[in-house]
Amino acid sequence: MALIPFNSYRDVPINAAFSIEKEKVSSVGKRNVTVDLARLFAAYGVIALHVPFSTSAAEGFNILFWPLCVPFFYAISLTYFVSGLKQASIPDIIAKTWRRILLPYLAWTVVYVGLLLAKRLLLGGDSGIIFWRVLFYGESAVQLYFLPTLILLQSITLAIYLIVTPNSTKRTLGTIILIVALGYLAWGDYNDCFGVSATGQVIGIAAFIGSAFWLSPRIHTLTFRPEYIITGIVLIVSAVYLNYCGHTLSVLNYPLILPIGGIGLLLLTLCTTTYTLPNWLSILASTSFGIYLSHILFLEAFEFILKVTHNANLEYNFVVKLLEVTLIFLLAAALTLIIRKIPVCKQLFLGE
Repeated sequence: MALIPFNSYRDVPINAAFSIEKEKVSSVGKRNVTVDLARLFAAYGVIALHVPFSTSAAEGFNILFWPLCVPFFYAISLTYFVSGLKQASIPDIIAKTWRRILLPYLAWTVVYVGLLLAKRLLLGGDSGIIFWRVLFYGESAVQLYFLPTLILLQSITLAIYLIVTPNSTKRTLGTIILIVALGYLAWGDYNDCFGVSATGQVIGIAAFIGSAFWLSPRIHTLTFRPEYIITGIVLIVSAVYLNYCGHTLSVLNYPLILPIGGIGLLLLTLCTTTYTLPNWLSILASTSFGIYLSHILFLEAFEFILKVTHNANLEYNFVVKLLEVTLIFLLAAALTLIIRKIPVCKQLFLGE
């Protein structure tokens, strides 16, 4: 099952979908470590979605993770993005977007384009590179669409925020941003670009942005709320069950179980927690962004080894898929920690 996709709070980085730096989620300054663990869970799930499956048991990974992982990243990122709009200036948003999202996006695009060219040289065939699609829609690797699509969602969110302000200059700017964002969305949909290739995703965009505006005023004072947890569990179970039954609630090719699952996971994890993570787990949780960006390196390497050793028909049963996903997860986490040791690479590939 393919992935169908689709802040600037002073103490929260703009790639808040993954980052755990300086995040404050309650009035007493406690970190919400449940959100940290949910990011790690989602990063693991994205790897599982990209590893093939040969049996129904192995397909269970995809059934579980597909409606939850990437939608959760959109939901959590937009919620923190909205929470910081009152304190952020437009130049600050642009600067952070460049440093936290665009720079790592361009760096990893260069890496994956290089891999595509090397793969063509070694194995023959078409590299599949179309420059404008690679540059603007993240088509150099299956997971990179997330970053330009995240910028799209944040742009629409910012535009709405500016349009409803009483300042006429800001309303004009918001209108311009909205027109450009919708033009980008329409062009990508018309050309079937991965990440924005479903017309009905406007419903998903509305759901993610709507939930972000609703939740953002609450996240810094949120205490234990059973109704949030119960609602989150109901939404998660509903999304996964519907996916299992093959009912994705598609509207104009966009499955509505994605915002249902993603927002459900967000609700489940937002309530304030008082426990702390072991140091090793806290460090591992901090690698979720790097895991997401780099895991395709190891997946492609594994598939290349299978091809050159004539084992390309490996049966991906439950155990094989579990082992491969876990191995790639650990390797990507290790690579992230290595990158973090090199200042230039840390800035280029992680936006830190």
